[in-house]
Amino acid sequence: MNRIRTNLYDYVSIKPFIYLEPSIHSMAVARLCVLLPYLALLMITKSWASLGIILSCVLAGLCCEGMDMFYSRKTPFKWINCICCGIITGMLLPSTFSPFAAFFITAACALLLRYILGGFADSWVNTSALSVCVCWIIGMKNFPDFALTADILQSRNPSLALIQNGTFPVLDVDSGMTASLNNSLFSMFNVTVPEGYVSLLLDSQSVIPAFRFNLLTMFVSIILISFNFIKSLIPAVFILVYSLLVRFLSPLLCPQLNGSGDIILALMTSGTLFSAVFLLQWVGTMPVTKGGKAVYGITAGCMAFFMMGMGTSPAGFVFMVLIVNVLSLVIQTVETKKVKKNISQKIMKTVQEVREGRNA
Repeated sequence: MNRIRTNLYDYVSIKPFIYLEPSIHSMAVARLCVLLPYLALLMITKSWASLGIILSCVLAGLCCEGMDMFYSRKTPFKWINCICCGIITGMLLPSTFSPFAAFFITAACALLLRYILGGFADSWVNTSALSVCVCWIIGMKNFPDFALTADILQSRNPSLALIQNGTFPVLDVDSGMTASLNNSLFSMFNVTVPEGYVSLLLDSQSVIPAFRFNLLTMFVSIILISFNFIKSLIPAVFILVYSLLVRFLSPLLCPQLNGSGDIILALMTSGTLFSAVFLLQWVGTMPVTKGGKAVYGITAGCMAFFMMGMGTSPAGFVFMVLIVNVLSLVIQTVETKKVKKNISQKIMKTVQEVREGRNA
């Protein structure tokens, strides 16, 4: 009997609930794990200024969390979330920005959102996006500006023109890797890729770290989606809508374009891929239902096109995120009303069935 009881206790847990999806804590841990390779690459490339700004933003978030814990006498929400938010904020700031200014702006925005917009650690406004927007308004001169002249726009591939004129530096390994890919992979399709695109994928060497490592961002997104830490619907819809608009509507809005819009330039600059993974789906800022998420992604794609055009925007994505955060409230309100209506109809149907059963 004792043996049976011992075996029973070995298999019975005092926790009767399981997560159908990863918890917020698990998602935060996963987010932190995939952000660490970016920091490692910044160390390898000796980008100490960018690392200093990221450290300042992380310390700002931790200070806010510590103050909240001290004054409210409550358990802190999640230290890992604060660290992730600080890393993302610092990744979206240029290396020429002041670390002290980044610290105070990040701390002020975090406190503002926490104590004015509801008192929650994750409000309906993305903290990183708001912090970067304020930094851009205050220190606009520190953010890069790509000059898209009429000659570049009239070229067949604006991204290639920017590579050739030195706007996007070419890595030393680019020539060998491009030749290898052309001889092995692209030769099967009778196409060749010019030098420079590999550098744009590996490291564009932008002063904003989030704009640099596009290939790593692609790999990270696959990992997060594969393990269900983020949903693929919103980024997939966003990238599809934004790419289609860039491809087919850019010539209508910009007559200088020759043929069609450059999708590569749009996706590989402005931190489009990085922000789509780490900003667009922040907890509390997106709808819940699949229909709401699809509308959210479509809206984000349209707003990105009108605010960033074909890319090369230093801070257009973060402003777009703040706008869709506000529109998300409208979507979530519609979702709530629809759910309440469906629940009410099901309850009334059940009540009617019970009444008919009693009267039978």
